[in-house]
Amino acid sequence: MIKKKISLLCIIAMLCAVNCICKAQQIPPLKRSLQLTGNFGELRTNHFHTGLDFRAAIGTPVYAVDSGYVSRISVDAGGYGNALYITHPSGTTSVYAHLNSYSPKIEKILTEKQYQLKYYAVNLTFSLDEIKVAQGEVVAYTGNRGSSGGPHLHFEIRDTKTENLLDPINYIKDKIKDTRSPQIKAISVIPYNGVVNNSSNKTIEQVVVENGNKKIKTKIKAWGDILLALKAFDYMPGMNNIYGVHYVKLYKDEELIYSSHIDTLSFETGRQINSYIDTEEWHKERSLFMLSYISQANRLNFYEEDEIKNRGIITIDEERIYKFRYEVADYFGNKDICSFEIEGEESKISQSQPKLKYNKEQSIEELKFKITIPAYALYDDYTIEYTKADTLLKDNYSVIHTLEPYYAGVDKNCKLSIKIDVDTLSDKSKYYIASIHSVGKNIGKISQEYISTYQEGWLTTQVKTFGKYVVKADLTNPYLKYHGVADGEIRITVKDSESGLKYFIGEIDGQFVLFTYDIKDKIARYKIDKEKFKQGVIHTIKFVAIDNCGNKNESKFKLTY
Repeated sequence: MIKKKISLLCIIAMLCAVNCICKAQQIPPLKRSLQLTGNFGELRTNHFHTGLDFRAAIGTPVYAVDSGYVSRISVDAGGYGNALYITHPSGTTSVYAHLNSYSPKIEKILTEKQYQLKYYAVNLTFSLDEIKVAQGEVVAYTGNRGSSGGPHLHFEIRDTKTENLLDPINYIKDKIKDTRSPQIKAISVIPYNGVVNNSSNKTIEQVVVENGNKKIKTKIKAWGDILLALKAFDYMPGMNNIYGVHYVKLYKDEELIYSSHIDTLSFETGRQINSYIDTEEWHKERSLFMLSYISQANRLNFYEEDEIKNRGIITIDEERIYKFRYEVADYFGNKDICSFEIEGEESKISQSQPKLKYNKEQSIEELKFKITIPAYALYDDYTIEYTKADTLLKDNYSVIHTLEPYYAGVDKNCKLSIKIDVDTLSDKSKYYIASIHSVGKNIGKISQEYISTYQEGWLTTQVKTFGKYVVKADLTNPYLKYHGVADGEIRITVKDSESGLKYFIGEIDGQFVLFTYDIKDKIARYKIDKEKFKQGVIHTIKFVAIDNCGNKNESKFKLTY
């Protein structure tokens, strides 16, 4: 979505609001040198990074950035792991994620709720009078929980009313020094309704430095409509990490034709990163190129109306040299520039009409395969091709069905149904649909399992990707392995290699005990309460795990400590 023009008064009002909010946030969440390992808007798989990541050893105190109240506590094996939400009078909510633990007063309330529910993973909400906190109060301790790649604090600022995400750098900019410029690495020229170098294939050119200026060496020729994309990263002093760029501007013959500025995000449009990047290049090469193009169903709010020409579609229709310039900048104004040329050379253009329209609900129905694609699930019109395998492979209950292109961005759930070729199981709940990797080192292996429902020989689920799909069956119980006691903690490996772990519960001597769980090491842990369970006595641990196909493993272990 392109932002509409706004009045000067509106701009002044917004700037004042931002200034007030910034003044309300007086302290950072950590009382130490702030080292960023991830920035706001950084490109991730199927989403933009929604906050800042600060390097911090496990157990580092986390401070409330402003006074307010705890409005939410969430605990999960994946995702944010342990997360804390504090709502402030300024109209913002601060979020602290991947925590190792909470402050004693918060931990006590959380544990009581978990024991009441007899469940580890919870999402609890609170009113403004229940858990008040003061600015600078220790509210948690950093960790590495959930889908975290290492010990750090993930920190967000949200607009409380809309839940839109704001760049937290606005609140701590005086605590961070950044003198390193972003770097443009490569330029991609992509045929749209045109040709590049007399071909319908894109060309990717690496950026080089000559006489202090960035350029591309190869001479590029084009005709018709084309798109441009760039690969660029930001850097910070003393850090080896790469970061997302804050601003991107593209000029054609000195006219600004595209500009993006990632300063706010919405969870509702997070998956639309797949309209912002070249998904083909990402899936095939794991290489991130930012498109200077706004797809037909794009709802991102990065853009200003006056700065976008023809949605970023560039028409080359004169036999002359077209001059282009990319400029990228970080939050602190450090900049990088790359200038390049494209020569217009008349060439024959072959055009094909896409079969699926982005703004209409459409279905593909074959003898043993059905998929319904809602309106606006696709970002652009697409030609989707369906094929199926001729051979039923061992351990599969259907042949493999394929929708191409597998890398097409899909924004909404699509209803997918597959007819089971070998419907031999009496317990139909054991069937599930799985997607299969199409490229890379894991090609041919399962990439994701989907909870599915059975009806009259068909299995149905919801998917947000295209690619290869097959019906499998999970006939194996979850795996449990008791490791005994270490550092006063009971440890049990709990995992399921097929349909995925759904639920677990642990007891000691018939009493429910709260086992924590982390998706990375797949170990359930319980810190023994010595007042409840005496030393020198044999206790009985009962542990139950159930997977998404209903397979159950119930085991008992003897505990002595």
